[in-house]
Amino acid sequence: MMVTRIRGKLQAYRYGGARSLVLLQEEELKRFVTTWRTARDAGLRLARFHDPNYESLEKLLAHVLWWARDYIVWVCEKLQLTDPQIRMVPEPDAIEAELDSYLEHLLERWRAPLIEIPEERFFTPQHTTRWGSHLPVEALLEHAVVHPMRHRLQLLELLALEESRKVLVKNLSGGQQQRLSVAMALINDPDIAFLDEPTTGLDPQARRSLWSVIEDMRHKGKTVFLTTHYMEEAERLCDRVAIIDHGQIIAMDSPRELINNHFRESAIQFELEPAPTEVVLQSFPGTTQVMVSNNEVIVYSNNIPVTMSSILKYAEKTNQTEQLKDLYVREATLEDVFLKLTGRKIRE
Repeated sequence: MMVTRIRGKLQAYRYGGARSLVLLQEEELKRFVTTWRTARDAGLRLARFHDPNYESLEKLLAHVLWWARDYIVWVCEKLQLTDPQIRMVPEPDAIEAELDSYLEHLLERWRAPLIEIPEERFFTPQHTTRWGSHLPVEALLEHAVVHPMRHRLQLLELLALEESRKVLVKNLSGGQQQRLSVAMALINDPDIAFLDEPTTGLDPQARRSLWSVIEDMRHKGKTVFLTTHYMEEAERLCDRVAIIDHGQIIAMDSPRELINNHFRESAIQFELEPAPTEVVLQSFPGTTQVMVSNNEVIVYSNNIPVTMSSILKYAEKTNQTEQLKDLYVREATLEDVFLKLTGRKIRE
């Protein structure tokens, strides 16, 4: 049992996960509001799209608060709880003046309804959402947490471009152009998005932030067509992957099925100069397939200890122990599938 404090009294949650999600929702809403105020102070303007919710910062704020209100009303309805009696979101032209008081009211109403609900009711049954998917209450609460997070990240992307807003697009750096194109594609919350290598040119932090946005779209039942050269990205984000080589689809399935259909072994990867020939590598016990690219070697094995022992003995026998570098064992990945199907690493 988890406890939290509401209005000076200790309140016990029968399910600790509910408490965590309520606190996360509160934190993400506050962080969104902080970013929103930063965007307002910076004079950030949102481009006009067909969706009226995104015509201005005020309408975006109203949109985020409306969904925060709607999620808890929705959850209470699914759990057959008393209506939490949350006031309607202020109109966009009045929302800034009433923001602090409304946010306090909204968060207070979020804290109490789920206190007495047992854990099992958060996972069964599944409920039909407004976007057609079927989810348990736990997943609905997770959506409520991610929604303000996604819009905060989009605002941060736009703020990062604000310093260059008077610069012609052709004069932006490659990374800035990439971030601009992604922001323009997602700012109107589309049902279908086509993203052509969206993380190319982004730093690791920005790349993972965009991953969170795409994952949120997927969880909401939206469709994302994503092209990418990063196999880790495809494996994490995609429900279905098509591998294309020279303009032809040569394999298509879920990431896990693509891997399972082509590899039931683990991989031993290392660097050695000069690398053993494929004939030598195939002679090691347990070896099923090999890939050699310059000095980088990948050996797929159904008996890792035996194959590893053979690699070490080979290095010792050829006096290359000191040249043996970065030796490790890993599970097969989409990168391995691509290598097997095309015979080469993915082209940059």
